Order: sequence, then C-alpha cells, then structure tokens
Amino acid sequence: MANTLKFGDGKWATGEGTALAFNDENENFKPLPFTFTRASTATVVNESGLIEEVGNDVPRIDFKDNTKGALLLEPSRTNKVTYSDDFSQWTDYNASAVLSEETIYGKNAYKIVEDNTTNYHGVYLSNLFGADGTNYIWSAYVKGAERRYVVLTARTGISSDASALIFDTQEGEWVLDDSNQNEALFAENVGNGWWRIGIEGNPTSGAYDSYTIASAIGFSSYLDANYQGDGTSGFYVAMAQVEAGSYATSYIPTSGSAVTRVVDACTGAGNEQVINSTEGVLYAEISALANDGTDRHITINDGSSDNSVRLYFDALSNTIQTVIRRNSHSVVSEYYTIPNTLVLNKFAVKFKINDVALWYNGQEVAVSNDFAGFSAGTLNKVSFERGSNVQSFYGYAKEVKVYNTALTDAELATLTT
Repeated sequence: MANTLKFGDGKWATGEGTALAFNDENENFKPLPFTFTRASTATVVNESGLIEEVGNDVPRIDFKDNTKGALLLEPSRTNKVTYSDDFSQWTDYNASAVLSEETIYGKNAYKIVEDNTTNYHGVYLSNLFGADGTNYIWSAYVKGAERRYVVLTARTGISSDASALIFDTQEGEWVLDDSNQNEALFAENVGNGWWRIGIEGNPTSGAYDSYTIASAIGFSSYLDANYQGDGTSGFYVAMAQVEAGSYATSYIPTSGSAVTRVVDACTGAGNEQVINSTEGVLYAEISALANDGTDRHITINDGSSDNSVRLYFDALSNTIQTVIRRNSHSVVSEYYTIPNTLVLNKFAVKFKINDVALWYNGQEVAVSNDFAGFSAGTLNKVSFERGSNVQSFYGYAKEVKVYNTALTDAELATLTT
C-alpha cells in the first residue's frame, strides 16, 4: 500500500496560483501542485482566528471550525451592501451607529444605540436592487448588549411590520417571524455571544429594496420593535451582506459600492507516476456549504470527464455518490444518504476490476462488481471538479489522499474512522 498523493491534514503550502499536494514516499519529497485560480480577493478566518483578506489566485485555508484548517472553495458571489462594515454610513432611524471595542474575528463591531423616542431604533440601506425575481440571502453578525432582540428585515425603509423577523441573541433562536413573507431563516453560533443570522427571500416587488437592522424589547407575552428608548442601550453588529443565492457564503468586504468575489477553482494535481489507473483509493475528509441541489465533485481523471473516478455530494440532499466513467460511459454509480453533509465526514472510493466500494466514516456503504478497469496510464490528475471544468466542488476540504493500491476492508475502516 502506498499513499502516493497527500493534500491537507494540517500541512498547507499555498501561493499565488497554487495549492501544494505532494508525494513523500521513502522520505523523497515530490511536489504535486494543484493549479488554483480566483480572479479577485477573498476573505478567510486564519489560524489566529482573525478575518484575513487574501489576494487574487491565493487559496484560502480556513480555520474557523478546526485547528488543522480546510481548503475553502466557493462559487462567485456579489455583496450588494455598499458599506458592509461601516454602519455609520447607513441611514439612522432613531438610533446611532457607534464604533465599539467589541470585536468579531478581530474586526471592531459597531454598536447600534437607540435614542429616547418611542419608535423603531436601527439603521438601514435603501435601493439595493429592484424586483428582479432573484433569490437573495441577507445576513449579518450580531451580538446582544443591553438589547438582546435584533430585528432583521428586507423592506422599504422601516414599515409598520418591521418587527416581523426578530432574533433572540441570548437563546439563539428566531422568536418572531412573519408568515406572510415566507423567508427561510438561519442562525450560526460563531462564539463569544456572536451569531451570524440571515433571511432568504425572492424580491417580487419594491418591498425588498432595503436592508434594516434594528432592536426590539420583550415582554411576557409579546415582542415589540416600536418602544420607548433610553438613549444608551443597544446591540452590536458587524459584516453585513446581501448576496444572490440560496445560502450565505464567506464575508465580502465593501466600502462604497458592491463587490464581487470570483469563483474558486482548484484543478490538476498529480501525474501517471503517482496515480495507478488499474486500482487505487480516492479518500477525502470534506463538508458541503449547503444542500443546494447541485453536484459537487472531487475526481481522479484523465483531464476530461470521459475517464474518471468521482466522489461527490449529489444534488439530492445529504447524499454522497461515487461514479466511475470509462470511455465516456458510466459503468458504476452508487450513492448513500448520510445524516449531514454540512459537517466534516470521511469518505473513500476503492476501485479495481470487479471490486468497487464506497466507504463513509468507518463503514462500507455501497459496492459494485461491474467495473472492467482502466488501461494503465489512463488517469493522471486529481481535481476539485468533474474532470471537464464543470460541477466544481464547493465546500471545505480538510484532507485528500490517493492510494495506488486497493486497500483492504480493515485499512479502509481505519482510514475513514
């Protein structure tokens, strides 16, 4: 057994246009670099727990959820919020935005401080978009202070129903929403009292042309965003974002205009010397960004999708699949439903003649005896896509390995546990 290609597992070497995989058999280090492209800057949570902006074509190793880091690959997104982190540039509504000493990922947050009138108390941006029928995600990082309830809306200014979407920063739950809007709500606990909260909506009228963040107060039987302020109380907010899509992605800073983060692409590591076409194993510890109805691939391939061993998150929710294509025909197709693709899981595909198996977290979950094998020298690349620059992998990749022999069941159980 030889682990002929290694990538990740806390061993990261990245630079402009490259992410380094390697072979270190017999203590002889051989670089096997991926080609990496992204024609824009992007942000990542670095090893020190700080938001860091990296340059064009620089891969992002994200340490937000684990100490070893994971390669983060995302689709292109545009933040339509023109001042994502300077809330003094937003329009005040019976409140003021004050830069505070409270931080999130090393960035100073603003405190939204209410005035002493009886009214709504928050900030908003107007005229973000028209009624274009596109699905959008509104999100922001919030933390309670004297006020624990935060109002988040996508409305024209602040209307009488602005209290429709209220999040409790103390309990970490949405406590009031408007059944007439049908927004999908989400909340992610990012530690130290901070939450990333968001709503999803499809603008069909001018009612969605603004973004409002305000405070509310609670009583024994109801919540109210229209209340008597005391002139000093408020809550913290940072890193606001509005992006077209079905799920929120990493923070895109803006300062006066919308900004686009271009798609990440990572392809082409390996060669025919380290990849055995007649038998082997493709292993990955990965998680998806969302169950968004798309296929997201990691493959061993020949530079196309005609000959490939594929491991991927299927368009079906919480489904992992392996497909082997030989001479442009799918000869193996096996899938398995798992509890949650949004957390890191360990997967492996074993392939050799008449013996293909899919493994997940220590268990063999699917098998096939219908594979006639590849000719020697057919496969020569590992890519985070299908093999023809489509259906790219979007998610976190903590580790990827290729073996040049088909491992035993005992070895596969150990590898994926």
